[in-house]
Amino acid sequence: MNKPLLIGAPLSLLALAVVVLGAAHWRDARAAADLERSLVRPPRFAPFDPALLVGLPDPARRYLAAALAPRALPARSVRLTMTGRFLLGTRWRPLDATEVLAPGGLVWRADIAAGGLPVRVYDTLGPEGAAMRAWAMTLVPVARADGADVTRSAAGRVAAEMIWLPSGLLPGPGVAWEQVDADTARFRVTVADTPLAVDLTLAPSGRPTAVSMQRWGDPDGDGVFAEAPFRAELSDPRTFRGHTIPTKVRVGWGAGADFSPFMEAEITDADFSGTPE
Repeated sequence: MNKPLLIGAPLSLLALAVVVLGAAHWRDARAAADLERSLVRPPRFAPFDPALLVGLPDPARRYLAAALAPRALPARSVRLTMTGRFLLGTRWRPLDATEVLAPGGLVWRADIAAGGLPVRVYDTLGPEGAAMRAWAMTLVPVARADGADVTRSAAGRVAAEMIWLPSGLLPGPGVAWEQVDADTARFRVTVADTPLAVDLTLAPSGRPTAVSMQRWGDPDGDGVFAEAPFRAELSDPRTFRGHTIPTKVRVGWGAGADFSPFMEAEITDADFSGTPE
């Protein structure tokens, strides 16, 4: 008479755990979706005028002139679709992701195949700071991070990834340009109250071939955050709605011979329309 009860109790606990974890994942997904909607904005009404670039240092002028077509409507956000691979531990794993990027914020939703299990990752930066959430099979939490260090690191990521939203680097309040050398432009922005400087290495055409900076992070994964060299190698420019951006990227920590990539990706689509999904 007692056996059904003994069997039923663990099953009930399992069902309760599934419901609780499913609800927790739903909250993370909803928070990411709400932030994404707040970041998507329509383009500026006034079309891009190359005269805006007069007076900029030569490398900055060349970069922006190559990145933005005359009369294009400067975007205030971009939705990216990408595919590639991500280094987890010592193994590269397949990656598919979407990202919404705007000055000061982002939402990156990635699906990574790890050990035969699908892992959904949410990386976000918004007015309340940054957060990282990872779920296996949408039910098992495998990683969570937030706080001041995570926010400061995410701010550096947003600044570096502005090469995918070049209209956000047009001269104006909050954007300052300077020349490092004949083929290197440096821009300074503030993201999440963090002043940041990013160097763009340019081809003679003005197309960016690399971005580099000192970024706050934990490259060794030991829980100790500090500034460290960060770099992205860029190639294969394509034009979307008058915005020309690199579509292949290798991202990693380190510089020179110490450069160690942890992600390689290809942008397969870039939507600058500012239309919410």
